[in-house]
Amino acid sequence: MGNAFSYLMLVSWPIVSAVLFQRLETRWAFIWSILGAYMLLSPLTSIALPVIPDLGKDSISTGAAALLAMVAGYRVFGLPRSPMLKVMISVFILWPWVTMLGNPEPLVEGRSYRPGLTPYDTLSTMIGQAFILLPFLAARSVLCSPGSERLMLRGLMIGGLVYSLPMLVEVRLSPQINVWIYGYFAHDFSQMIRYGGFRPMVFMNHGLWVALFTFSALASAASLARNHGFRRKMLLAAVWLGVMLLLCKSMAPILYAVIALPLLLLAPPRLMLAVATVLAATVLVFPLLRLAGLIPVEQVTAAALAIDAERAASLIFRLHNEGILLERAAEKLWTGWGGYGRNLLIDPISGAYETIADGRWIITLGVAGLPGYIAEFGLFTLPVIAAWRTRAARDEPMLASLVLMHALMLIDLIPNATITPLTFLLSGLIVGRVEQLRHMSATSAPKRAGVESDPKALPAAVGRAPGLQTIL
Repeated sequence: MGNAFSYLMLVSWPIVSAVLFQRLETRWAFIWSILGAYMLLSPLTSIALPVIPDLGKDSISTGAAALLAMVAGYRVFGLPRSPMLKVMISVFILWPWVTMLGNPEPLVEGRSYRPGLTPYDTLSTMIGQAFILLPFLAARSVLCSPGSERLMLRGLMIGGLVYSLPMLVEVRLSPQINVWIYGYFAHDFSQMIRYGGFRPMVFMNHGLWVALFTFSALASAASLARNHGFRRKMLLAAVWLGVMLLLCKSMAPILYAVIALPLLLLAPPRLMLAVATVLAATVLVFPLLRLAGLIPVEQVTAAALAIDAERAASLIFRLHNEGILLERAAEKLWTGWGGYGRNLLIDPISGAYETIADGRWIITLGVAGLPGYIAEFGLFTLPVIAAWRTRAARDEPMLASLVLMHALMLIDLIPNATITPLTFLLSGLIVGRVEQLRHMSATSAPKRAGVESDPKALPAAVGRAPGLQTIL
């Protein structure tokens, strides 16, 4: 989808990444290779190839960044030291075979026909899973050194400030920039109309994606303002990004900001990590809570009605769909239904789908089953829990800020499917920094005891630590 220019930009991005790696410090180039593509490339343009999934902006940008980081000397494909994360990665990659074995038969319902799964489908899915993992593994290696948190926060803040200009244009004129430049509209236009105005999309899939990105930029600005002694420029950046978040007209990211800002500006790192861990643990076990009936759906609906009747109607619709899809997922809880829309309910007469899967959690649960869900969401949530369990992380306010921001963005995967390369990028960064902090704590202990430690004892799994020059 898109015009010739959208494809030209897509295939040219590896060249852009190579220039960034040539001119910038490696960590900074790595961040902008992925973040820049997420911000600027066409959201739906992709190149179809046999066996492997279509190559879009996410896979091309992360693939190019990982390859260039490997050329720069990083162990991009090194696995985390945590046995649990190794298990999660193994299940994430290999579980499609189990799903295939549980779904060999086609689903024939009236006029509709959904094929059974084949080894070809499974191989394609596994390659797609490997591409999705690239930013996680690469970030763990490239962004493990001290100062990487500051670079990530600064990149998100700068990205949000730059994006605010086209966002203002679309708030005033309607989301048309992608149409002007890439030749098509990426979603349902009616969903971009809210409260008598427009929600900006720029070059992202939906206004929700822009709002969540703006939240991350606002949270980054608040963290940097605190850690720079509340400098006026940083505070002004945070205020401006707060205004832009309000103009996005998306309730959930605004609520995340209401929760996050007091903690980011005032709370000690220990408290930020504790709150983040509670949020991450809730996301990890959410399907079990829903299956057990422990989520107060009626109370949540009543609270939403008290705040905004229009948004409450949307929430009620989603919760109703989730309930139906949860019953469907429970039929194949351990294997999942696989692709081709097999996890959805269909009208046997018209062949139209009767349900809509909005949240990433119910999509993953229905497609890959509970083990597939635990594997995917474990890659996001276990790094948060590991940071909370690492004593040295309690003295790292910017790392704690990133962990809290990441955990709040994981909450959004319950109502929405807002998974992006940034989700895996932040997870990998947190894992890399936690491993580095634990290693530094372990090697400092012998010195305190009067024993000489080996300065070259950095675990091979962490990857090469580059020069620690600060980009500020």
